[in-house]
Amino acid sequence: MDLVLENIVKYRKEKGFSHEVMANLLEIAQPTYYKIESGKTELSIRRLYQIAIALEIGVERLLGIDAKQLVNQVSDSAIGIQNIENQYNQTIEAYEHHIASLKEEINYLRTLLSGKSDTV
Repeated sequence: MDLVLENIVKYRKEKGFSHEVMANLLEIAQPTYYKIESGKTELSIRRLYQIAIALEIGVERLLGIDAKQLVNQVSDSAIGIQNIENQYNQTIEAYEHHIASLKEEINYLRTLLSGKSDTV
């Protein structure tokens, strides 16, 4: 949470906003905003979004998340999932081929047995 609060202060100062300006934008009292920024009042998700809107930035920046990194991680995960799915499908195909071979062998052995039983 400290990183989020540090980012709020950082981006507020970059905008040149005072505590009073932020409080007005959020429609809360200045002491209430100060308590949020100082960590004395718990920051809700709703309030975090309101602060991001007031600062005209994405919530991910307040959270310290690099959007490009996040997209890359999601993309890497999707590729990983696709690889797992491909391996699964290949394994299924191999098992199906093996089962078909075993069925052929069973039929052949049955033929041999039935041929022997006729001659015995």
